[in-house]
Amino acid sequence: MDVTFASSGALSRAHYSIVRKVETAQSVNQADQFLALEAKAVHERLSRSSLSVKACKECLVMLMYISTTASPGFLPPGSFDFALTHALNLVEAGKSIEDKRIGYLFCAELMPTHHELRLMMVNTLRKDLESGSPGRMCLALDNIVTFANEDIVPAVQDAVLDLISHNYPHIRRRAVLALRSLAVFNPDLLSQSSGTIVARLQDRNEAVVGSALIAAAQLPSSDPSFSNARHVVNGLFSSIRISKNSAISLRVVHCLQGMGLSEGHVSFAIDLLNSFSSSREPALLLGIFRLLSQQTPSKLMEAEKAQGTSCVGSIQNLLASHDINDQYLYLACLTCIDPVVWAGTSPDRPLVLEGWEVEKIMQFLESPDDSIRKMV
Repeated sequence: MDVTFASSGALSRAHYSIVRKVETAQSVNQADQFLALEAKAVHERLSRSSLSVKACKECLVMLMYISTTASPGFLPPGSFDFALTHALNLVEAGKSIEDKRIGYLFCAELMPTHHELRLMMVNTLRKDLESGSPGRMCLALDNIVTFANEDIVPAVQDAVLDLISHNYPHIRRRAVLALRSLAVFNPDLLSQSSGTIVARLQDRNEAVVGSALIAAAQLPSSDPSFSNARHVVNGLFSSIRISKNSAISLRVVHCLQGMGLSEGHVSFAIDLLNSFSSSREPALLLGIFRLLSQQTPSKLMEAEKAQGTSCVGSIQNLLASHDINDQYLYLACLTCIDPVVWAGTSPDRPLVLEGWEVEKIMQFLESPDDSIRKMV
């Protein structure tokens, strides 16, 4: 650790010191001993009645570092329970967002699932959601997104549902993601808010749309709003352009892999293949091939004939590449399309591949990559 305290990012000199000791330890066992001694010292500091908020925050950060750095099994379960009340107090009484964030993080990471203090954590989450403070609301939502469990669902679900329509986009985005996390424990929540999720798919803020796509992908096909959501997402698919944000485009494609690409957009998907095959967007390219794999061979061949092109022909450049990643991508895309479309197995459908392409594919049987050989 050849950095000074000022440039290390450590929260305190004690934090800097223990990190330095661990990184320069002669063995794993020695590092663990350093960590155990530091945990004991922190325990003693937290027992002082005159402990300030700043000192409490530093102690909690130290303990989180110790918990993630010590060898698995070295510290027994419950080794950090002594600090849980301090973390809850920091969440409750912290004056800054940073103070509350550290308290929340400590509880989420180190509080046992069925600990008796968890009820206090749930109450604090609800208070922050209803506080009217954007910072506190975002912090509580972030905590729910990452660390949701069955205990918090009844206490926070109504507040989260309300926040999906909040004026601030950063709150709307987090609320949609929080709802998705809560729905793991109560699937009915998605149905209760499916209409609002569809509205968020058409939100003016792209980040909110991205979160709504994640939630919409979880809607069951039996939901009354499913067909409407599918229609909206297909509309978003038709607006994909090569110059636009690839992250949101990828979310749209991923969502449609569950909802289904409408037949009316098959031709547009084939057009996209010709654009993305040379744009270094491998995830989007493979995603579109997976969408097309949902179509029947006859429907796909009809669309290719109408456009005078072929899906497999659009990725010929990948087959000619010497990059093993391009070769893998080519085969992954090829396996998405029914062989009837390109292998010449049908009398009325000639072989799409040229002779050199067939030869190149067979050469992949000698590839050093196991995955490539298996796909061939």
